[in-house]
Amino acid sequence: MYDGMQGIDDFEPWLSKLETQIDEHAIWECTAKIPPEWYDPDTDALARLVGTLNRRRSRVRELLWSAQRLSKDFLRNWVSRSAFAAIEN
Repeated sequence: MYDGMQGIDDFEPWLSKLETQIDEHAIWECTAKIPPEWYDPDTDALARLVGTLNRRRSRVRELLWSAQRLSKDFLRNWVSRSAFAAIEN
């Protein structure tokens, strides 16, 4: 699925939208579509999930960079900035 991804720019405009246009209120609006039997209606668990998603949305860009550095199989066609520097020199 990610074979065509060559860098962080390939995740735009979605990363920027996630960072700037989606907030906790928007996430809560999405939960209205989740069938209650999926969370057995444990509203505390649902609230924790929304809180976690809201905190993590600001870290997605950083987490993508980390995942790419830690596993060369994930985003295997990602061209690192250091590779460009080596080509230019």
